Amino acid sequence: MSVLQKLESWQKAGLIDARQKQIIMDYENSQSSHKLSRIVYFLACFTIGLGIISIIAANWDALPSGLKILCDFILLSLTALAAFKFEKLPHSNKFEGTLLFFAMLILGSIGLIAQVFNLQSDNLSAILLWSVLTAPLLVQTKKIALPIVWLPMFFVSLVDCLADWSVFENWWRNFSSAFLLAPMSFATLIACFFFVIFKYAFNERNHQLVSAAKFWLIVVWTYSILSANNPYLVNILSYIHKPTEVNYLYAGLTSVFFLITAFAAFKVLSSPLLAQNMGIMFLMVFLYQFIGQNSIIRELWSIVLTLSVLGVTLWHVNKSQNYKLADFISALIALRIFGIYLQVIGDLSMTGIGLIASGIILLLLIKLWYKLKQNRGLKGNDDEK
Repeated sequence: MSVLQKLESWQKAGLIDARQKQIIMDYENSQSSHKLSRIVYFLACFTIGLGIISIIAANWDALPSGLKILCDFILLSLTALAAFKFEKLPHSNKFEGTLLFFAMLILGSIGLIAQVFNLQSDNLSAILLWSVLTAPLLVQTKKIALPIVWLPMFFVSLVDCLADWSVFENWWRNFSSAFLLAPMSFATLIACFFFVIFKYAFNERNHQLVSAAKFWLIVVWTYSILSANNPYLVNILSYIHKPTEVNYLYAGLTSVFFLITAFAAFKVLSSPLLAQNMGIMFLMVFLYQFIGQNSIIRELWSIVLTLSVLGVTLWHVNKSQNYKLADFISALIALRIFGIYLQVIGDLSMTGIGLIASGIILLLLIKLWYKLKQNRGLKGNDDEK
C-alpha cells in the first residue's frame, strides 16, 4: 500500500483531516526529492572517480614509484581530513561514505606498497594487516556498512594466516576428525561466541558492530542448518575428515565451550532464542555420533533439526508480536514440510494431496484450539460472577 493510499484510508477512518494529509504528503515529496538528489550526487562522484582511475591506469607504468606513493598518501590525507570535517555534521551520510572510502583506500595503499617494493605473500596477510589498521574506524562509524565488510575479512584472513603455523594446522587436523560434523559445529560455535562477546562489550558503545555480528551469525547458522539437511554434503564431510572414533578430549572441550556460550547468551544477554538454538544444535550433533551410515535416520535427524530450530524461533517471534516475521518463518516451516513429503513420497501429485490433507488437519486443529480457548475464557468469566 502506497503512502497516498494509507493517507486516504486514514482520512476516511477519521484519524487525520485534509490539512494533516496535505502536510504529510508535502513532507514525503520533499524527502523523495532529497533521495533523488543524493542518488545523483553519488552517481556524479562515482563517475568522476572512475574517470580519475581510468586516467591513472592508462599512464600507470609511466609514473615513477615515488610519485605513486606520494599521490597515494596525499589522497589518504585529504580523505582523512574530509572525514574529520564531515564527522561534525549530525547524521551525515557524507561522513559514512568518506569513512568507507578511506578504509578501501588503506587496502589499495597496502597493495600499492606491495607492488612498488615487490612484496610477495602466499596467504591473506595483507587483508589481516588492513583489518588491524582499519579496526579503529569501527568505533567512529554509525552505519553497518563498514562492520559488515570488516568482520568476515578479518576472521577469514586470521584463520588463513594461522593455517601457516604448524601448531594450528595440527590442531585443526585433529579437531576436524575428532567427531562427526566437527567443522560445521566449530563454525557455528565461533559465530555464536563472538556475537555474545560483541553484544556484551559493544552494545552500548557501537551497536552497528553488534548488528554486523548478528547478521553473520544468521548467515553461518542458516548455512549450517542447510548443510545438515543435505545428506550428500554430510557424507562428503564424513569422507574428508573420516572420524573413526570420537576424540573425547576435543569433544568434551567443544561441549564445555558450547554450554558456556549458551549460558552467557541466556543469562548475560537475556537471549533465550540463541541459547535454545545452541542447545538444539549441541543435542543434534551429540546424537549424530550414534546414527552411523543409515540414510533414513540421517534424513529424520535433519528434519527434526530444522523443524526444532524453526519451531523455537516461531514461538519467540510470535511472543514478541512480530507477526510479519512469524508469517515468514511459518512459510519456511511449510516449505520444509513440502520437502519432507518429497523425500518420503517422491511424487509431486501425491505430495500435493498429502499437503492439502495436512493443511486441512492444521486448520481443524487451529479451530479446535480457538474453541477451547474461548470456552476457557467463558468459564473464567462465569467463575468471576
